[in-house]
Amino acid sequence: MRNHKCNMMNVRVISGFAIIAIGVLFLLRNMGLLGNFELWKLWPMILIFVGIGHLSRPIQFHKFLHFLVFSGIGTVFLLKNLKILDIPFNHIWPFVLILTGATFIIFAITGKKHNKLSNGLMDLNVMFGGGAYQNPVDDFEGGRISAIMGGIELDLRKTKMKEKESTLEVFAMFGGISIRVPEDWQVIIQGSPILGGMENKTFFRASEEKSCKLIITGFATMGGVEVKN
Repeated sequence: MRNHKCNMMNVRVISGFAIIAIGVLFLLRNMGLLGNFELWKLWPMILIFVGIGHLSRPIQFHKFLHFLVFSGIGTVFLLKNLKILDIPFNHIWPFVLILTGATFIIFAITGKKHNKLSNGLMDLNVMFGGGAYQNPVDDFEGGRISAIMGGIELDLRKTKMKEKESTLEVFAMFGGISIRVPEDWQVIIQGSPILGGMENKTFFRASEEKSCKLIITGFATMGGVEVKN
């Protein structure tokens, strides 16, 4: 649990610096200090920060591989947009497909299960795909889920918390996350949508014995997160 909290803190720090950097760039442009530079050319930095966000301590194989894939693709596109790397686009997208396919093959060969359910601490990641999941456990402690260019439907209505409060960190990029919770769970969204949305559509029915609190943190970047009963 302690390692999970440290990982979430690292992601928040990285995300915070990314948001500050974007804000500084817009401020400099509005002040006329960047000339005619087009900020949209920096969009690959989102992929780079996503990759960095997958790093954890201790280093896990699948997260390090995600770091290499996202940061590598983001770096190539960024260098191209800045005209530092002169590669035709029709040479880049096949490389992206090859790298993505190689990632799936490596996971299949090594047998690494990067989606951990049926335990108290979730670690669910979906990329270029999607699915529906349930986690009917009695010792739920929160966790981390991400959907990148894909979708996740997570049903927690048969889940019970270990404590009265748990934190679930979410990340949706070019995809969506839908979470269903029991009516005696109070949901508080503390996440930050960036060109995306995070909605709380739950109905909270207070119960002195069973009432729990679920805190949703994280980001929705060009994607959406929805919590409902």
